[in-house]
Amino acid sequence: MICETLQSQLDNFTLQFFGTVTKSDGAPGVVNWELPCGLDIGLTTNPRGFDEGISCYYLRLLRDEIAKLAGPPGTPGLAGAAGYSGYTVTMASFVQPTTASPFVLRTLFNPVIKENEIVYINQSGWYQVLWIDDVGNLTLSLLQPMLNAPVIIPMARIVVPVGPKGADQTGPVGNLGQPGDKGDPGPQGATGIDGEDGVTLLAGATQQNGSFIGLDGWESFSVSASEPEAKLVTFEQDDAPADSEAVAETKRVKFSLIAAGKYLFRVVSTLYTFNGDAVLYAGLVDTTNAANNVSPDPAGTNKFLPGSYINSNKHDAGLAIPISSSSIITTTSNYTTIELRAFGKGCRLLPENTTVTWVRVT
Repeated sequence: MICETLQSQLDNFTLQFFGTVTKSDGAPGVVNWELPCGLDIGLTTNPRGFDEGISCYYLRLLRDEIAKLAGPPGTPGLAGAAGYSGYTVTMASFVQPTTASPFVLRTLFNPVIKENEIVYINQSGWYQVLWIDDVGNLTLSLLQPMLNAPVIIPMARIVVPVGPKGADQTGPVGNLGQPGDKGDPGPQGATGIDGEDGVTLLAGATQQNGSFIGLDGWESFSVSASEPEAKLVTFEQDDAPADSEAVAETKRVKFSLIAAGKYLFRVVSTLYTFNGDAVLYAGLVDTTNAANNVSPDPAGTNKFLPGSYINSNKHDAGLAIPISSSSIITTTSNYTTIELRAFGKGCRLLPENTTVTWVRVT
């Protein structure tokens, strides 16, 4: 192998890089070199600078001037083929599958749908594409159904490639917010329907209205084993004497209504029981016209004006049983006598603290 001298290397490099360089004598002791192709001058429109090295001149031309030498625009190329949309649609309805039942679904062919992709079908859920042919038939496996998906998924549902469905996670409950401002009052409700007219009280003589108040010490009757039927308890205005029956007629609570008509009665009292398993009745009795009374008990022995009686069953001994009634009493003749009575069956009763008021209404 020939060993090239340094002079030979320099000559070869100069020849290959610049071409033939012409040497000329200049001023005494000065040698000039003329580069071929006018490189020592450069381009007419952008000449080489004084003392500018060839490499620097080349760099300046490449950076600043070559772009200016662009030619005229070329002829436009042909339009490219139309692209595909990022989704497809189903071409037939199908039965909502289970995760264990892969099935084939016919869709409009679109090459963006690839094997092993995850797709979402509107109204149905998320599926993995197991296989696809060149006409749009997809073999799908259900990954996650939609909540409340219908049994039959209609045709023309969107099929779009998606990422995997995120995990269903519920975060912790946030702190309770501050109560909101009080809202404005709502609109006034509609006026309710008119109620029924009440009874009209008569103006006039006060003897058609009245009241009775008794506090204590009233007569009572007990029932013995040999007399199991109900007994009358009379409400008396004074303490009962030893022989109560001798004065019962004069001390019963009774009212004489001077005019026939309708009366509003209000009765409030208390009955004390002295025997267990007590059955009692209390109410108003028309003693002038007995046919106006009816019986509230199965035996039919104790009768009261309709609507005025109270029936109370099965009370233990020693109880205070309040009674209260409001009723409309109709009398058919003047000077009708009305009595307040109570009957105890299988027990001894003691009435106390009784108030009776009445007022004529027609």
